[in-house]
Amino acid sequence: MKPLHKNDCLYIISFDVSCNKRRRKISNLLQDSGIRVQGSVFEIYTSQIRIKTLAEQLEAIAGCDANIRIYPMTRKNAASTITINSGRPINAGEPWVF
Repeated sequence: MKPLHKNDCLYIISFDVSCNKRRRKISNLLQDSGIRVQGSVFEIYTSQIRIKTLAEQLEAIAGCDANIRIYPMTRKNAASTITINSGRPINAGEPWVF
């Protein structure tokens, strides 16, 4: 995984897809880019350029029955994230180990 840059932003991506095949493809694509925090919710730190490319890839897979949401978060909002009974949110200042 490439190091994080100061212009990277945290994005929360959630999806609801009824087709198992498309759901797997979307999950695999998002797992390559970030961290799954729930079954169909991912946290991804990336650039605006990369998120646009990822959105295009998701749109190509999605089909007409999919609902995919991409929420950008500022660093201030990301630092204020509250988690209950789960791992802490990813921190842009820490190295990622896979």
